Amino acid sequence: MVTQPNDRPGLARLGPPIDARPLFGPELEALLGLLLGLRAPDWGRIAVPGWTVPDVAAHLLPGGP
Repeated sequence: MVTQPNDRPGLARLGPPIDARPLFGPELEALLGLLLGLRAPDWGRIAVPGWTVPDVAAHLLPGGP
């Protein structure tokens, strides 16, 4: 028998596992649409404290750090 994450004591409260993989494609498309719509000045803005827009994009996109 293969142990699943919810087989461990204390994790039953989390409920059954959810396969979120089908959501990745639409979320990536939405992110790319947003980024492609940015103007040059937007790329120099702070997205969240300590992170610029390019920092967040590099972190989220495939091949990012």
